[in-house]
Amino acid sequence: MPVELKDLIAWVVLAVGVVGQFFHLKGRVALIEARQKDLRADLKESLEKIYKKLNHIDRKLDHKADK
Repeated sequence: MPVELKDLIAWVVLAVGVVGQFFHLKGRVALIEARQKDLRADLKESLEKIYKKLNHIDRKLDHKADK
């Protein structure tokens, strides 16, 4: 079974393409993970603000109920 030059070139190009796609997708995943960490921090901060406001409302209601 002889291997022609065009077949060898096709396999090399295919291998280079697969490796290129792997690193491209790996980079995109890294960017998405970084954005996810930032969004998680923002969400945590927002939830803490909501929790503080709810506690404030709860304290006001308790104060009014005590009157």
